[in-house]
Amino acid sequence: MRHIGLTLVTLKLDNVSLSSWPEWLQYFPHLQTLEMTCQFPSIPDNAFDGQENILMTLTLINGILTETSLSLSNLSSLSTLVLDNNNISRINSLPNFGILSSISINYNRLSNATHLSDILRSVSNSLTILQAEENKLSSFPDLSFMTKLLEIYLSNNLISDTSSGFISPSVTYLEAENNNIRSLVGFLSKAEDLQYLKLKGNRIISVSRENIPLKVSELDLSKNLIAKLTDTSFPENNSLNLLFLNYNPISTISPSAFASLTKLDSISLRGTKLARLPLALGSLTNLVSLDLSESSYLVCSCQEKALRSWYLSRPLACFGECGPLTIAYFLNMFSEGCW
Repeated sequence: MRHIGLTLVTLKLDNVSLSSWPEWLQYFPHLQTLEMTCQFPSIPDNAFDGQENILMTLTLINGILTETSLSLSNLSSLSTLVLDNNNISRINSLPNFGILSSISINYNRLSNATHLSDILRSVSNSLTILQAEENKLSSFPDLSFMTKLLEIYLSNNLISDTSSGFISPSVTYLEAENNNIRSLVGFLSKAEDLQYLKLKGNRIISVSRENIPLKVSELDLSKNLIAKLTDTSFPENNSLNLLFLNYNPISTISPSAFASLTKLDSISLRGTKLARLPLALGSLTNLVSLDLSESSYLVCSCQEKALRSWYLSRPLACFGECGPLTIAYFLNMFSEGCW
């Protein structure tokens, strides 16, 4: 190991089962990338002595780690930290004022959002990507102080409390699918640059213009509990381009619900409880894709004949059926006979 370690810069031990920390890593003074499976519960506090200013990527996965050690605090050159699929419930330290830009701690046991927020303060001016999916967080961590953070992944947690913390103004991408989120109130209030918001599989019951950041261009609220869309569901001067509302129990859409969606080019309402084609679709002047498939309650009638001219005025890809007819056939041919 003394001989090999003098020149090695990358070491991967994915298929090697080590029951304790390999002390021979001290013989690798130029190690920049370390990847290993951790079949031991902890890491010594002196684990990276001699590599503090060298190690750039550290991946410790698929093991039984229960917490991180103080050894991480001195890794001033570390830019990527991956701790996926362990038993970590507590992070004891992160590099102090280093250059860490990406943390992945998916498939662990983090449950304390306040603890997570506190430990991230040491990387508040460097971190750009935070991944903490498949943990046990019940509240939204406060990330408002993160000055460089761009992407947040919190899917498959237990989050129900969204008033406990905020995402920072710098964030452009937020994915928090399959939680217990009931409202958009709180955590989005400082999201000035948010462009992609993915909240599929939560328990959201309503959409309000006050809670949707104006720069969001892609919004996915599929598989929630939204029953209606009103004239105040979407904000004026919004940037929405893609809107997914699949498998919500939507039965009512007011005629002016989509009036502010002037930039929307795709809307998906698959598997809703709509009984009629929404006349609100006529407001979507830039739409190129409409999906109303799997809407078993949907019926087309001459009450929706006004949508024919709207449909024919654009190259629109339309998916779905209303009774025995496809929606496209009804709007293109059948509705012509309506008086």
